[in-house]
Amino acid sequence: MKISTRLAHRFERVVAWLARAPRSSDLLAWAKPEASAEAPAANDQIITIDGERIVVRELRFLESLEARAEAAPLLAELREIVKTRGEAPSTAEVAQLLQRHADAWCRMVARACDRAPEWYVGLPVRAADAVAAAFWRANGVWLMSDLIEDVAAESLMPAVRERLRKLS
Repeated sequence: MKISTRLAHRFERVVAWLARAPRSSDLLAWAKPEASAEAPAANDQIITIDGERIVVRELRFLESLEARAEAAPLLAELREIVKTRGEAPSTAEVAQLLQRHADAWCRMVARACDRAPEWYVGLPVRAADAVAAAFWRANGVWLMSDLIEDVAAESLMPAVRERLRKLS
């Protein structure tokens, strides 16, 4: 199988995983997402928890750069899992990863909600899970596409080097 075909299959699996993972909010019926037409931007999510309207934003460009820097160890571990196995991690693995990097995770989620990290940390577990699910819906695509691009580039480098060696 060609490298590009394998990478396309990997990307499809990651996208499928992203589509499934945040949908755990079905278990959190009390924190229902509102219609996305009301959201301030295309990927922003609006949820209601205990009657409070919470906007979970897709991080804007500068925020995403800052978040990537803050969460670099978390993203590096996630990248290594995808690179090693060629597929997205399980929900349990993501949970363990987030536990190991709880501070960075909480800062990133709180930033997307325009709240202090203490607000997110202080939420009841089910409410925090609902906010996390909304965060993945809003930000998962750019987070995972960056990761896939990095893994793809690393995977393709040996083939590119070999091709260049043959051409020179």
